[in-house]
Amino acid sequence: MQIITDLAALSETVQSKTFQGGAISIGKFDGKRYGSTTHIGTNATFGSSPLNIEVFVHDYEGNLYGKRIEVDFLTFLRESVRFNTAEALVRQMREDISRSRRVSDAAT
Repeated sequence: MQIITDLAALSETVQSKTFQGGAISIGKFDGKRYGSTTHIGTNATFGSSPLNIEVFVHDYEGNLYGKRIEVDFLTFLRESVRFNTAEALVRQMREDISRSRRVSDAAT
């Protein structure tokens, strides 16, 4: 398991769009670590959108909007793809989260 700690390299990778997809990650905030699943890319299933980073924090209930979150990337999960339906996207997201939990929750 490798944690990406060079934020400059990560930022450059995201900006150059060479990495778009899902990643198994650790979200850190309020002095705690949480297993998480992160997506970097556009929301291709729903049309074009700017490149963004979305972090789904496992087993957390609360409002994270506006909160600063540090994210450690553990490993690549899958490339971004466009799904034909929202239902297909949701099925894949559930599978991604299940896979991510097995790795990231053990690392917290």
